[in-house]
Amino acid sequence: KELAKLEPPYLIHCTEGKDRTGFICMLVEALAGADYQQIADDYMVTYDNYYGITADSEPDKYQTILEKNLDAMIRSIVGDESIDITNADLSVYAKNYLLKAGMSEEEITAFLNRICE
Repeated sequence: KELAKLEPPYLIHCTEGKDRTGFICMLVEALAGADYQQIADDYMVTYDNYYGITADSEPDKYQTILEKNLDAMIRSIVGDESIDITNADLSVYAKNYLLKAGMSEEEITAFLNRICE
């Protein structure tokens, strides 16, 4: 709600950028229309930066991190285990998540207008 009132850029951070920050960034990216692969690529930069884990260097760990961390976060906003999150329109689920969390349509639109300019 507060970001909808403020001009970007925004600084969102936590210790390593993969948990709280990862969730917020995933939610914002989904809201703005990013697809699963775009969100996954962005999320996994943290694991490359901190641990050197990439799809090429450690494919099994990379996939496990996606499934256990990112996919779990995305599923928490989708709310339906039967949805194929790799092909879903995540913007719809992100918007619904924010509406349920107490943001209004107007606040969501204002925020989107600020970040998509």
